[in-house]
Amino acid sequence: MATVDVCSLYTNIPHTHGLSALEYFLRLRFQPATPSTQFLANVTHHILTHNNFTFNGLHYLQIKGTAMGTRMAPSYANLFMGHLEQDFLVGETMKPSLWLRFIDDIFILWPHGESSVTQFLEWLNSRYPVHFTWLISPSHVTYMDVDVHIDRGQFRTSVHIKPTNLQQYLHYSSCHPTPTKRSIPYSLTIRGKRICSHPEDLQSYTQNLSQALHSRGYPSRVVAKQIKQALTHTLHSPSHPSHDVPSNHLSLTTTYFPGLHSLNRILREGFHILVLDPSTHDLLSKPPRVTFRKPPNLRNFLVQTHLPHLSPSRSPPGSTCCKRSRCKTCPIHPDSSSFSSPTTHITYPITTAASCVTQNVVYQLQCTQCPAFYIGETGQPLSHRMNGHRSKVSPNHRELPVTQHSLLHNLPFNQCWTVRVIHALPPSTTTRTRRDWETAFQWVLQSLIPPGINKR
Repeated sequence: MATVDVCSLYTNIPHTHGLSALEYFLRLRFQPATPSTQFLANVTHHILTHNNFTFNGLHYLQIKGTAMGTRMAPSYANLFMGHLEQDFLVGETMKPSLWLRFIDDIFILWPHGESSVTQFLEWLNSRYPVHFTWLISPSHVTYMDVDVHIDRGQFRTSVHIKPTNLQQYLHYSSCHPTPTKRSIPYSLTIRGKRICSHPEDLQSYTQNLSQALHSRGYPSRVVAKQIKQALTHTLHSPSHPSHDVPSNHLSLTTTYFPGLHSLNRILREGFHILVLDPSTHDLLSKPPRVTFRKPPNLRNFLVQTHLPHLSPSRSPPGSTCCKRSRCKTCPIHPDSSSFSSPTTHITYPITTAASCVTQNVVYQLQCTQCPAFYIGETGQPLSHRMNGHRSKVSPNHRELPVTQHSLLHNLPFNQCWTVRVIHALPPSTTTRTRRDWETAFQWVLQSLIPPGINKR
């Protein structure tokens, strides 16, 4: 037995060889074929010569191979390898008795001796512009995560687990729907059942899987139930599914959050309302099914192609006064690098730079006489918003929370409050987004009445 692999296939296919393979197989279609072979070849050539991207302010153009991740890449690589193997095997007198390939991974059974298979593979390596590596063994090889043994003249297959595979499966406490987490032991057992040809290998695999899942927080009863269910499940061919999902079954798709699993129950309980309503009773034959899309994770926040450009002249983060001679906000705007909540007593760093003239900000008003505080937002410069607060400290605006608290201490605005910007937003920020940030800070800092003075 031998396993053969191509080194970095996608990025090493010469354009001329890849396009020749593409045109060869396109010409095998029933003629006249639409789209035409020449049109598809021209489009493919355009894609191959325009794989470009930017990173950290620099622009790159790929000049060889095809980009990994593009939709055409797997089909293009598959056609190239199909043409290569066809061209190679046709002209060879000594051939393998079995040649199986999945894209660039090849499995060979060679009946002519170990020395001749080495010559066969070296000849393959010298004829084409891609580089092949291989492993040869008379008794055991690993192919596509499957351990293949020859045991008393027969194949014996089992699941291959690499030494570097720590089996760090999704933790049971992770923010994912419960059915997603329960499906992991079930689907992995189905995988083992399909691959393992002997019962003792399957038993060893499921025992190892159980230990790995227990270390990831999975309850023993959940793991045992899902593995048992998978072991007793009748395997079906992927091309003949055991059941079909009706195409007219309406789905309600939303981003997952803990607690939303009750939506299915709510839709079932309220479905009779839609059935009895004349305007909707013909639309749905059964309650909608709730499906979830995954919420943003750490990768979404941390992985970026556009890295922040740090200029030496960039202002350090913090909230500072503008030092304009006529600014009425500067006296109540102390320079600050952090802010805190009098309610939770937690201090947070200010991560953006802002002053009295900065627009699109979320700000904190802190009473000088007591722990009361207020979180607000404004699209105007901060000083203009403070002028608005200042002008409304009068009995005529007693319903406003900042005015009400100033009158409680019988003090003018500038003697009752200090201000700091706790977060500055980009100039293009919409009012809705700015208010979302304001609401988030109100909840985090617990500024709602009581104990804060925010009424919303």
